[in-house]
Amino acid sequence: MAIGKFIRIYRKLIPTDTFASLSTINKITLNELGTDNTIANIWSVGYQKGASRALAEHPNPNENLSEQQDTGKDEDVFTIPFVISRADLVGNQFLVNLELWDNDDVGGQENLELPFGRFSIEFQDNAHFDFIADATRGLIIRSLNYSKDPEAQNQLNGTLILSKGRIAV
Repeated sequence: MAIGKFIRIYRKLIPTDTFASLSTINKITLNELGTDNTIANIWSVGYQKGASRALAEHPNPNENLSEQQDTGKDEDVFTIPFVISRADLVGNQFLVNLELWDNDDVGGQENLELPFGRFSIEFQDNAHFDFIADATRGLIIRSLNYSKDPEAQNQLNGTLILSKGRIAV
């Protein structure tokens, strides 16, 4: 289920950055309508915000307790599937940015001003799902996966997973 007309994902350099204030290398837009060839017809095909639960074995299963214990919410994640219909374009900014961000080639996923993660996400039609990085919260890239359908010429499918960053205790 697609939500909104576009999804913006961007990497802040400082807490006061906005999508508009950032350079092209620090932002991407998933365009559901796919009408702009300059952004390689990127579509957002879905969005899922979920919290995985952690289960642990009980240390003493011989007592009157269950053998598995629910240890609570493990993390919050944003899973964003996407399709790029013009993945063949040389210098496709969407792919360039994703690879730079995933490989931490330009400044990493965190910094001193944004210790919980530098990434933000905004939804055009539903601000309730927006998650904007600041000094106390942020997103980091947990996973980036691509797949190529051999029958779909120049098309690349992928999934970007962002998780709420946190400092280890």
